[in-house]
Amino acid sequence: MKKICMFPGQGSQKIGMGKSFYDNFKTAKEVFEEADSVLNKNLTDIIFNDEQALKNTVNSQPALMVVSYAIFSVLKQEFGVKVSDFSYGIGHSLGEYSALTVAEALSFKDALLLLKTRSEAMESSVPNKAGGMIACIGISISDLKKLELGKVEIANDNSEMQVVLSGMQDDLKLASEILLKNGAKKVIPLDVSGPFHSSYMTHAYNVLSKALSSTNVHQPIIPIISNVTAKPVTNPDEIKTLLAEQINHGVKWRESVESFTDLGIECAIEIGSGKVLSGLVKRINKNVNVYNIETIEDLKNLKELNII
Repeated sequence: MKKICMFPGQGSQKIGMGKSFYDNFKTAKEVFEEADSVLNKNLTDIIFNDEQALKNTVNSQPALMVVSYAIFSVLKQEFGVKVSDFSYGIGHSLGEYSALTVAEALSFKDALLLLKTRSEAMESSVPNKAGGMIACIGISISDLKKLELGKVEIANDNSEMQVVLSGMQDDLKLASEILLKNGAKKVIPLDVSGPFHSSYMTHAYNVLSKALSSTNVHQPIIPIISNVTAKPVTNPDEIKTLLAEQINHGVKWRESVESFTDLGIECAIEIGSGKVLSGLVKRINKNVNVYNIETIEDLKNLKELNII
C-alpha cells in the first residue's frame, strides 16, 4: 500500500501539543530542547503553557514544525519507521518545511531558522493587522472565480467547498457580503495577522528568497509535493524556488491531494497537531485511507493495525 506522510500548517496549533511524546520519549524531548537552543527562546514553555503566545505567527510556525518533527523522530528511533516507508511527503504551508526536514532535504536547525525568518517577514509585510484572511464554506472554487470580489486573492484551495481568501480588511468585508449573497454558506474571518499566501507578501518573498539562497538544501529521501505546483519535487534548487514562491502564492491543497491519488497513494497519515488535513483529504477523495498521529495512543493503534 503506497503511503504519504502529511504535516499540518498554521491553525492546527493547540496548547500542550506533543507533550505526551516530550514526557515519554527522550528522542522527542531532545527535539524540543534543540529548538529552544536554536531559537534562543523557551518555545517549549510557550507550546505547553502560553496559549496567547502560541497564537502568534512567530511562535506557531516553528512550534508546529517542532511537534511534527518530534513525533516523526519517535516513529523513526523508537518504532523503526523509515522515511522511505512513505512514497511521498506533503505539508500545508509551513507543514512543507516539516515534510522537507523529515525527508532530510533540510536540517532541523536550518528549517527552524528559515521558519523564524519566514514568520517574522510575514508579520511585517502588512503590519497592524491591516490585512487578513477569510474562509469561504459551501461555495466551489469555480463558482467563486466567477464573482467580482475586488482585490482579494485565493490563498488556499483546501477542498471543493472550502476556499480561503487573503486581502486587506475592507476588501475582505466587501467580498464576504458578495459571497454570502451568492451561495456561500459561511464566511469565517481567520485568526491570523496578515493576508498570507498572496501578492501582499512580496516583502516576505524577498526576505525568504535571500535566506534560502544561503541555506543548504539536499535532495529529499522521498519526493515532496509542492504547495505551489501540486506536483512532486526533488531538485534542491527547485525546492528553494518553490519555498520562496509558496509565501506569495496560494496553497493548492485540493490539487495536491488529487495529484497524489493519481500517483497511486492509498493511505495518508497526518503527523502532528490536529486532524485538519485528514478531514480535508476525506472530503476530497473518500477512497484514501486516512489516519493521524497526534498522541502516543494514535501511534500504538497504527502499529497494531500494521499501518506503520
